[in-house]
Amino acid sequence: GWVINGDRHRRSFKGWIDDFRVYDEALEEQEVQALYGDGAGDFQVHASFEIPTIVDGDPTLGKVKFTRNGEALTNLDFNVSRDLAMTGGIIDSNFQLFDPSDGVYTFRFSVDTNATVENVSPTLFDGLALWLDANDTGDVAGEWKDKSGRLRHAVANGSPDLISNGFNGLPVMRYSGNNAGTGRDYHDFGKIGNVRTVFWVWKNSGGWYFMLGDRDNSHFHRQSYMFDSTWASSRVKEGTLRLNGSLVSTTSTPFQNQMSIIALRTTGDVSATYFSKDRNRNNDRFANGDLGELVIYDKPLSDSEMSIVESYLSQKWGIGGAPSSSSMITLAADTVQDEYGEGNDFAIALMRKT
Repeated sequence: GWVINGDRHRRSFKGWIDDFRVYDEALEEQEVQALYGDGAGDFQVHASFEIPTIVDGDPTLGKVKFTRNGEALTNLDFNVSRDLAMTGGIIDSNFQLFDPSDGVYTFRFSVDTNATVENVSPTLFDGLALWLDANDTGDVAGEWKDKSGRLRHAVANGSPDLISNGFNGLPVMRYSGNNAGTGRDYHDFGKIGNVRTVFWVWKNSGGWYFMLGDRDNSHFHRQSYMFDSTWASSRVKEGTLRLNGSLVSTTSTPFQNQMSIIALRTTGDVSATYFSKDRNRNNDRFANGDLGELVIYDKPLSDSEMSIVESYLSQKWGIGGAPSSSSMITLAADTVQDEYGEGNDFAIALMRKT
């Protein structure tokens, strides 16, 4: 057995341990629920698409894969004509291939010329932990309404200012950095200990601040570039950073002096409490610039899911040019089940026609 206490009584455990975790901080209730799949435990069937984001009018091959804890599942009742739904296109109901070696199903689809997709928003995906939108702040800037449903309404410190016509006719939240006359601006949304995917609509106005701050950690540490190659968390440095949809380096990308869509997926849990203040420092490292939107997930979004959120933000804020027509393929939650009756999570893929 496993010796718990090595005294003369040899108290020990005999049996199997499936999962043993120790955290050095108190977890909130929703964080504990997320660790165990919001009630699904570790048995959730995860579905993910592999589909080109840009396609032409010819029939195109797409793939969908089902995994549990990273392992491919092959004993499912998936059927392409029954289980997949497409907006702005057609799925070939007579074409389906399955590779049992990696659990990948291949299907064929075509995109319509005048396809449009509506109702795309950050709420499409599980794990939405915080959503601050300058278009919908609530009554006053003193408490910025959290649209995620997690009730992490952000409390203003200093004097962040809601500018009604800040960018392309839309409001933005303006922070003045280390200006002592305004009280050194930031918002406190409470500690999120399992940050995995983040989206910012942000314009830098100088200063020395972190893209996210925390009361205990400096996971988002910076130097001349957005994330520091030495002091930032390895889970940030080794993650995926995208600027207006393009992949860029996590440790050599400068702060952007024009309104931009910044997306980060970490390789593991990191912590954030503020936008933006560094731990208990009260004289410097406060946000300086305009924030249109901040979206945080406590789950790692796939590349295609990140593209969908970026597309939503691009269309809303007019960043990256006029959006082209789009099509969407979805797999509803619990559509596919394994032999134990465990169902899949929601999956979506968005593509555009050339």
